[in-house]
Amino acid sequence: MFSSEFLIQVFVVIVVVNIAILEVAVFLLWRRRRVSAPESAAVDPHMAAASALDDGPSDRPLIGRGGDAASVDSAGTDEPTEPEDSPAPASFVDPATGLETAVVWYDALRHEDARRARYGHPATVMVMELVGFELLGERLGAEVADRLIVPVATTLLRNSRSSDRIARGGHTRFQVLMPETDEISAINYVERVREATDMWLEAGAVAVRTAIGWASPPSGGSLIDAAKLADERMQADRHARPRTRTNVARSKPTTPVTA
Repeated sequence: MFSSEFLIQVFVVIVVVNIAILEVAVFLLWRRRRVSAPESAAVDPHMAAASALDDGPSDRPLIGRGGDAASVDSAGTDEPTEPEDSPAPASFVDPATGLETAVVWYDALRHEDARRARYGHPATVMVMELVGFELLGERLGAEVADRLIVPVATTLLRNSRSSDRIARGGHTRFQVLMPETDEISAINYVERVREATDMWLEAGAVAVRTAIGWASPPSGGSLIDAAKLADERMQADRHARPRTRTNVARSKPTTPVTA
């Protein structure tokens, strides 16, 4: 008969062999899974981070006074607005004045319109053009006439608030979005801009004046409707009798003429 010491030694050997076999099996199984794993499991961490950012909503920076450009809609979805017509970064800023371009401004208009509709806050749109600019260019040259553009932009900026959005919508056209401002309150801004601009135009003996129109959304309408209405009022002001700075100072501001 085997001694008890011998049986214990045999038992220990069997246990050690079984543990070794189990470890080899686990190692082979792990190695097999690693080899057969899809290549997508070994994604570069920087690529994974970039993918995660692309999957979520993102705000396009708006140049000027804030806002965004590839936008999240008012319902909070992450579907970008007008993805096929997304402007290049160079189109965000007017190179001559540093103001926003019309593309960015209208994007801000849509965002403000969604906020206005949600919270019931007022907003007003102003459109301004320089009357007589083409004639000045014909007489003195386009380069001389273009020197008026930057001072006009500067006048708009100096008289505006940080929350206002100002854009150069055309060669001689400027557009302003005034949040938290109704049509009556906007008169103060309009008259400050008109008087300041016409004052230095007259002082320089320049035969150019401003034509301005402004409007808040009509009942049931949007800020896009307000922009159209402001443009109509600006056109009416363009064809009205020119006002001198003296007449502006003596006259009381009145509400815009409806289209």
